[in-house]
Parts: sequence; structure tokens; C-alpha cells
Amino acid sequence: MKKITLLLFILSLSFSYEPDYMEHCDERLDSVACIKAAFKNRFSTNLHIEYLTKSCNLQNKDGCYALSKAYVDYKKDPQQAGVYYLKACDMGHAKACFDIGMMASNLGRHFQKKLYLDKSCELGFQKACELLDKND
Repeated sequence: MKKITLLLFILSLSFSYEPDYMEHCDERLDSVACIKAAFKNRFSTNLHIEYLTKSCNLQNKDGCYALSKAYVDYKKDPQQAGVYYLKACDMGHAKACFDIGMMASNLGRHFQKKLYLDKSCELGFQKACELLDKND
């Protein structure tokens, strides 16, 4: 009976193991672990933004995009969000290009709107392509 209990305990450990994403981010400079650490700490705005910033600084386009959304949702800072939308777009994040295009549109910057919607469409974001078709 003790052997079965020990075996079940060991098996439960192997299935419940979750890597320490914060450690992987900080020590291994793993940008995906940084994103996972950020979302694991999503209820702590400062930690959430800290780990998304690390991911973005490690050149992870999804980290930069998530950081831009955090600046919109948590910090209510569209100007700083724009910085990270641009960075994510420059790295090839289609939705970030779309979002920066829509921000440009809201500011009446039609040349920039078309520029970023074109890029978003080229990167495969269908909604950008549809919007461009309507405006032609």
C-alpha cells in the first residue's frame, strides 16, 4: 500500500509541475516565459507590465503587442501604447499594425492610417484588407 501511495504521489507531482516562468524570464531571458509570467501576474499591474516589458525588450512581437494593450487597459496611456503598437508592428505583428492604423485614423492622419492598414493587410490581417477595400 505504501508503494502505491508513493507512486501516486510521484505521478501527481509530474502532472502538476509548472515551470517558474518568472525565473525562466529573469535568468534564461526567455521572452515567451516573460509573457507567461506577465499573465500569471495579471492582477498585479506592475508585475504584469514589468514582464511584458521584458518580453518586448527581448524582441518578442507578441510581448510588445500585449504591452501596448496593457497601457491602454491598465494605465490608460494611449501615447505609450502607441510606442509599443509601433514596435510590435515593426516586428511584423499584423493586429498591432491595424491598431496603430486605427489610432492614426482617429487622429485624422489618413496617410499614416493607409500606410499601417496596408502593412496589416500584407501581414494577413483580413479586417485591414476589408477596410482598405471599402475606402477605395
